[in-house]
Amino acid sequence: MKDHDSPASEALCLVRHHFPHAVGALLGGSAARGHTSASSDLDVAVLLPDSDTSRREVIRHNGRLAELFIHTVTDFQQALEHNRGKG
Repeated sequence: MKDHDSPASEALCLVRHHFPHAVGALLGGSAARGHTSASSDLDVAVLLPDSDTSRREVIRHNGRLAELFIHTVTDFQQALEHNRGKG
């Protein structure tokens, strides 16, 4: 990880690299609140076309852990409703 890379630019790079066909993405967690440390992971929701599958993955990208919440367009609304009360 380079010192000048913000969590948002790291997340964008991750999504472009691993999910070039993504419809959209959203950065969450401490990075979205601006409270990251050197050991913070990236929490990224990734929206994919319906031809893909929904899942959760933890990967390492450029030395940083990333927790990915991957959803298809069709199941995205259901996922939002399920997670609404969880913060």
